[in-house]
Amino acid sequence: MGQELEVKEELYDITVELLKSDMREAVQTAKLSRNFKIHFLLGSGLTGISFAVWLFINFVKPLYPFFIYVATFFLITVCVHFYIFIRNKEYLPFHFALFVILNANLFLSWIFSNTKVVWFIYPSCVTLLIFLVHYCHARFKKNKHLWFYIHIIFFFVLNVMFFMLYMETKADTNKNWLVWPFFTLSLPLAIHYSLHFHPRHWFRLHLVIFVNIQLLFFFTWAALGLGFPWWVFPLMVWGLALTIHGYYSPSSPSPPLDPLDNTLSDETHPNNNLQSPMEEGTFLPVGDQSTTPSENGASYNIE
Repeated sequence: MGQELEVKEELYDITVELLKSDMREAVQTAKLSRNFKIHFLLGSGLTGISFAVWLFINFVKPLYPFFIYVATFFLITVCVHFYIFIRNKEYLPFHFALFVILNANLFLSWIFSNTKVVWFIYPSCVTLLIFLVHYCHARFKKNKHLWFYIHIIFFFVLNVMFFMLYMETKADTNKNWLVWPFFTLSLPLAIHYSLHFHPRHWFRLHLVIFVNIQLLFFFTWAALGLGFPWWVFPLMVWGLALTIHGYYSPSSPSPPLDPLDNTLSDETHPNNNLQSPMEEGTFLPVGDQSTTPSENGASYNIE
């Protein structure tokens, strides 16, 4: 156990050193690139000039800080130059840098807009969703759980957006409508989980749908003012159907079958006891038991 831990630590140190050396090489390449130098100096100069113009005008008359858009454009073009041309098309780091730059621009725009509505959170959530899907696809490209992970990302980000919208509108609506999009989005996620990790377990799938829908009914009743408990009736009827399903459901469902695999297992194959013709070099038709291959490859009659 200790030896395996030492090997893992050595591999980790080697990986860190490779990454550091790779980044140092990229930075050195960027420094030596004449075009990148010109690009960086030109963009920095234009950003500084726009800031100076804004500062001069702002002393006379308050003006929206337009220089942040010039700086944003400059940073985006620098990232394109660095990650796409110098770093040889490293799309994921470029996407992350683009995500940070755009969200910084949105946040600064919201601060200088002097409004109480937190509007920047919605485009930020959209950019976060796109980046997380890109990261998940790049990180778990060959993982069989890839699409379930992406489904979780959609569920999380969309619920964050609905929560922010609910916090801004709850004073006007006086209704806890947040439960409806939450359970509406959680139902397909629960079905996806059940079908992906427990295929052919139909009672488990039925139970997942039952719990999700009954919670939706209950919280809908609570959000509408705790009136007549109408949710009890679907709970009892559906609960009875679920009980019957559980009673007649097999205790150990059959294992999932691969739709691309048309062969039987070695234990159940009807010809598993027959000797393979290729082993002895003699062709023996299936079903013809009158001849048997000999050791030297010739066939003889057993009658």
